[in-house]
Amino acid sequence: MLPNPLVTDLYTSYEAQLKRYAEGLTHDYDQAEDLVQEAFIRASVHADLLGQLDSAQRRSWLYTVVKNRFIDQLRAARRRQEILQALAELVTRDEPSAQYAGEINLFERLPGQFKNLLIERYVQGLTSEEIALRLHVPAATVRSRIRLAINWLRTHPDQWN
Repeated sequence: MLPNPLVTDLYTSYEAQLKRYAEGLTHDYDQAEDLVQEAFIRASVHADLLGQLDSAQRRSWLYTVVKNRFIDQLRAARRRQEILQALAELVTRDEPSAQYAGEINLFERLPGQFKNLLIERYVQGLTSEEIALRLHVPAATVRSRIRLAINWLRTHPDQWN
């Protein structure tokens, strides 16, 4: 597949600027490179949309993608850290607290299709797009299934104990 000329032009025009912006967010060269790379991958996917925008809107779109992906990574890292802290606390206690024991039991009582999906999304921090690629389904389907899983939790409070 040949690269889209619009995306090639965007890359030539904004790659260096986006890297500096991403480095300012992350303070990590490699993570900044990854964010910029993801922005241009998404630009390739959404080239038709970008073709309808003027140059200022395209630039804004790229910066927004970098920023949003950075925020997604922060949230995922925070969730992983909270879970690791909870697990560390469980390991160091003789008996798990009722709060954490309930959380563990809740995961164990979820139906299989919901359990795996929620673990991938909220424990592993994968995006719906990343899960969709693994499952070979559209990202919208993944988001719909996540909503179903959360609704199942809401409608089955008896499973929480």
